[in-house]
Amino acid sequence: YSRSLIIFGDTENECLDIFARYLKHITVPVHRNWIETLWRLMEKKELIMPQKKAYLISLSHEQISSLILENLSQLKKLM
Repeated sequence: YSRSLIIFGDTENECLDIFARYLKHITVPVHRNWIETLWRLMEKKELIMPQKKAYLISLSHEQISSLILENLSQLKKLM
């Protein structure tokens, strides 16, 4: 299986910078399974979702407002 890391930022460079700053503040283990250890550490700190799927849906403000209004009764049941 593959894993994806989602970092929120305005540009690709900003996302890479955020990730690099994160790595500066942790101890990266030096052994052959270091990447697995790093993934488990990020999962434990809830920085990434453990082996789940996520879908990116890009909606405009108007589309989101419309969906909320159309499903208001369902949303009220969840609250």
